Amino acid sequence: MTTCRRVAAFLSALILLSVAASAQDATTSSTSVDFQQHKFFDRQNSLLFGTHVGLAATDFALTHRNLASGGKELNPIARPFTDLGTPGEVLFFAGSTAVSIGTSYLLHRTHHHSLERWVARYGVAESGAAVAFDLAQGSAASTSAANRQIGFRVQLLRR
Repeated sequence: MTTCRRVAAFLSALILLSVAASAQDATTSSTSVDFQQHKFFDRQNSLLFGTHVGLAATDFALTHRNLASGGKELNPIARPFTDLGTPGEVLFFAGSTAVSIGTSYLLHRTHHHSLERWVARYGVAESGAAVAFDLAQGSAASTSAANRQIGFRVQLLRR
């Protein structure tokens, strides 16, 4: 999968999330007073942040596996961190997730609640697109290992 396809998949996911968010905002416009006075870790934010953390952890695991089997980091911002090994990878993925949640909290504190949700949605979309790309990409080492394992199973069945 090329970088252009990854960008296209990311933009498609972002547009789908935008449409879903605007539909939800249209249904809750009559209760805008409640929306402005919500707690930071309300149900929607908890769901968004939990999804973001889960997808970021999955992206970390898939990227780590890819790099361990000879792959290359394509994100130019993440590359200096992933070149440091596992501690750099942890620093990048945990740090980027913390920055996303921290930005949402800052926007919440300054009463920019719509932007707060958009930052959280963007984090989910970005992590989801990265996981989808990692799963579609795979790695040569894991693919050849899987093929060898399938061949081994076939030999066991023949005996």
